[in-house]
Amino acid sequence: MISIIIPAYNSELYIAQCIESILHQTFSDFEVIIIDDGSTDRTSSISREYSLNDSRIKIITIENSGVSNARNIGLRIAAGDFITFVDSDDVVSPIYLEVLYDLIKDNSISICKLVDFSNGENPEFSISNNSVFIESASDFDFTDDYSHSTATAVLFSKDCVSGINFCSDLYVAEDSLFFFQALLKAKGIIVSNSCLYGYRRQCSSVTGSKKYGDKEFTEIDAWNLICKLADDKNNNSALAVSSHIVLGFNAYKGLKYLRHRDFENYYRWNTCISVMKKQCPYVKKSKLSKFKVLRYCFTSRFPAVGVGIYNFANRLRG
Repeated sequence: MISIIIPAYNSELYIAQCIESILHQTFSDFEVIIIDDGSTDRTSSISREYSLNDSRIKIITIENSGVSNARNIGLRIAAGDFITFVDSDDVVSPIYLEVLYDLIKDNSISICKLVDFSNGENPEFSISNNSVFIESASDFDFTDDYSHSTATAVLFSKDCVSGINFCSDLYVAEDSLFFFQALLKAKGIIVSNSCLYGYRRQCSSVTGSKKYGDKEFTEIDAWNLICKLADDKNNNSALAVSSHIVLGFNAYKGLKYLRHRDFENYYRWNTCISVMKKQCPYVKKSKLSKFKVLRYCFTSRFPAVGVGIYNFANRLRG
């Protein structure tokens, strides 16, 4: 059985669409655990209406304590041999569970690709017969086409996530830390090229808003913890993570502050990121191609130019 854990907070506009996408799965051996994190809208009542008609749906109501605690509660009560997380404003393809379940046999983790969609749109799911097998975390490259660093769009074996919790002190990238901890325990990772998880873009979300705050800076704490974990394990996955840090943090985030003329946080971010630049030596020794190594080191040194090239390349790809 697969346990689907859905943390929900004030999701009355989207929770029904999320649940409907799960109930229309071609794979039927699952339970749905909805953790209502102290919602003040109709999230709980909408969810309970579904639970009255389908015994596979369980509703747990808690005081508001954040997405990490909600997911941890779901992990504790999950009865399935496999675990997947779905956010309450997202949707999944009808074959999401079937494909990931077929792939995870003899492996610890199966992954599919995410597809973005906005309100009023339907995600453009796609199926592919192509997949990549990764033996262990040391072979996982966060910068490649199969890159992934979140807890969604993933099916975990229960053994793989046993003893791992989401860190409640982190407000951003807490799922990346969880995913990386599971990755270190994994014995076989299979990544499908199918786009089966619909990620709803929210302009008001923590990572998409114009004004940020102290919470966003906990992302640096998350990646510092990830690098420490990899170093403690003497694991080559630290090298790939470092590449992700150099590009993602130093280049993109700093420029995001500048675009919004948020100079205070821009300088604050650059001060924090100077510590992260210590990871650059790892990049140089990694298994990445020489081109990628040069690209990431260049981006670290000249973030504005790096982001300009990145945006130009994206426009060329259409």
